[in-house]
Amino acid sequence: MELSKEDRLPPFVEELIGTLGVHAQYVLHGNIRDLHLVNRRGRDRFHPLLDVLWNPLREIGYQALVLCDQVGGFHVAAGDGETRTALEELLQGPREFPGQNAAQRQAVLDQMRNITTGWAEQREEMLRDGRRLRPLRVALVVDHASRLLTDPSRLTPDERDFFLACLKLATEAKPLEPWTGNPVVPNEPGRFNPVI
Repeated sequence: MELSKEDRLPPFVEELIGTLGVHAQYVLHGNIRDLHLVNRRGRDRFHPLLDVLWNPLREIGYQALVLCDQVGGFHVAAGDGETRTALEELLQGPREFPGQNAAQRQAVLDQMRNITTGWAEQREEMLRDGRRLRPLRVALVVDHASRLLTDPSRLTPDERDFFLACLKLATEAKPLEPWTGNPVVPNEPGRFNPVI
């Protein structure tokens, strides 16, 4: 789905895209398997949520959309070949989500931290053509997030710790510097790698 300036996205997507410079986490609720109405070239069409999120993110310079669920762990849902290859390498290791013990939960939080920073520390150590690699601009979607809790009204200590760590991650997150690769986005503001 290629978008043009005349196309209209669902309002929640327009708000999300417009606030990436000030928010690091977003909570979408409702049936995520619904199709969402997009007006393209004067015609209404329905698209799945990941398409509706990914296309405007790609247009503003995001390189990939990473999906995380309790069964499949972390994997690349959308992105170009070179970025996909780099992400598959960076996402190697335990992909469970969330873990059943403290070490597994910590591994998930570490991976989420890496995603929100674009793997800045790891990529700073890598060189290509004699230049350090910039952090990756990616968005993370936690699929079936409502199923992370046994009882939303009574969190277990492990569930509470996990969500407190996610909150801390959001408050410590910093927007990434403007990305000026291909496509070039003039005067681009710093934006977060969001967790949705």
